[in-house]
Amino acid sequence: CLVDLPALTPTYSTLSICATSIESPASQEHFQIPQEYWAFQDVFSKVVATHLPPNRPWDCAIDLLPGAKLSKGYIYPLSIPEQAAMEEYIKEALQQGFIRPPTSPAALSFFFVAKKDGGLHPL
Repeated sequence: CLVDLPALTPTYSTLSICATSIESPASQEHFQIPQEYWAFQDVFSKVVATHLPPNRPWDCAIDLLPGAKLSKGYIYPLSIPEQAAMEEYIKEALQQGFIRPPTSPAALSFFFVAKKDGGLHPL
């Protein structure tokens, strides 16, 4: 038995939300999200995302064994635009305190994926 059901289409309204990034909280983007997710709009707040949670007693450094041999990962080459984006990302993240200068002799790859708007998202 087949029953014709009405077409279900989500109801969208414009709501200002933001994704976590190191960009200035002043640069807000408007997205259309279903109304049932409006209760979670604080998750997308750039103002909240511009600071880290307070230090906790269980925060600790990972001390490496003296003289331990570290494995070396492959370092991916970056294009000129990727190099510029990486330098900008690191500069802003250092200023905001999201990262600090490294103390480890180990190195890891830094690469990007393309965003819908044509920009680059670091990974």
